Amino acid sequence: MEEKTQNKMREIKIEKVVLNIGGTGDYLIKGFKLLEIITNKKPSKTTSSKRIPGFGVRPGLEVGTVVTLRKDAEEVLKRMLSAVENKIKKKQVSENNFSFGVKEYIEIPGMEYHRDIGIMGLDITV
Repeated sequence: MEEKTQNKMREIKIEKVVLNIGGTGDYLIKGFKLLEIITNKKPSKTTSSKRIPGFGVRPGLEVGTVVTLRKDAEEVLKRMLSAVENKIKKKQVSENNFSFGVKEYIEIPGMEYHRDIGIMGLDITV
């Protein structure tokens, strides 16, 4: 990432890294705790805005938890990429960003299994 280009506007820089876990009920509470442990920051809960009867979703229902990292985003991103062996598929990359998922949080270096959380994964967007 330290490469210099002729045009400063074409330099690649990380603006933010967003970690997301979707779910409701008990899974949402566990996801909230997990994001707190991974990032040492307080996550926020996301709510639905539309009604989807097939999934039992109604407006105002908490459907996920998310944390946005800006200053220390690079070191967390390195840990997350090492969990997927520093490989990203071409379809996960768009023009301005890329996203990938970690199937189990215990794949992240430095993370231990927490019995009260169980096994769960998360999505990362840069």
